[in-house]
Amino acid sequence: MKYFGQILTPVRLLQVIALAEAAEENRALLEQAFVRLRSSTHLLVLLLSLWQGLTPDQTAILEATLLPLLQDTPQLGWEESCDAAVSHLLRSCLSRSPKDQATSLAHRGGPVLGLPQDTNRLKKHIALLCDRIGKGGRLTLASEANVQIPAQVQNLAAPGE
Repeated sequence: MKYFGQILTPVRLLQVIALAEAAEENRALLEQAFVRLRSSTHLLVLLLSLWQGLTPDQTAILEATLLPLLQDTPQLGWEESCDAAVSHLLRSCLSRSPKDQATSLAHRGGPVLGLPQDTNRLKKHIALLCDRIGKGGRLTLASEANVQIPAQVQNLAAPGE
C-alpha cells in the first residue's frame, strides 16, 4: 500500500489506524465535555434568572452572553468568546458609572480574542457578572441614553424571532 509516495508497511498501517482511532476518541471526548459545559451553563443562566427574577429579554441577553457558541472550535473556544461577551456586559450595561458606560458604547472594536493561559480571568468576570446582577444591575442592550442598537445585535439577543 502506498501512502504519499512511500510504501506503507503493515506496522506503519497499524500505527496510522491506532492514531486515527485515538483522534476519533479524543474528538468524541471533547464533544462530550462541550455538551456538559453547555448544560451547566444553561443551569447557571436558569439559576441567575430565577434568583433575580429576570425578564425573558434579560434572560436572553444572559444566555447569549454565556452561551455564545453552538460548537467549540480550535480557532475560537467557549472561554474566549464567553469572556469577551461578559467583559462587554461589565463595561456597558453592568458598569458602575454612566461615564464607563458611555466610554464603552463609544469604543469600537476590542481586543483580539486569543487563547487564554488559564480560566482565572473568566472565573473572575463571571463572579463579577453574578455580583452586579445580584446588586440590581440591569441587563439591557441600550444605555440609559437610548442608543440605537444595530439589528444584528438585537437578533442575537432575541433568538427564535
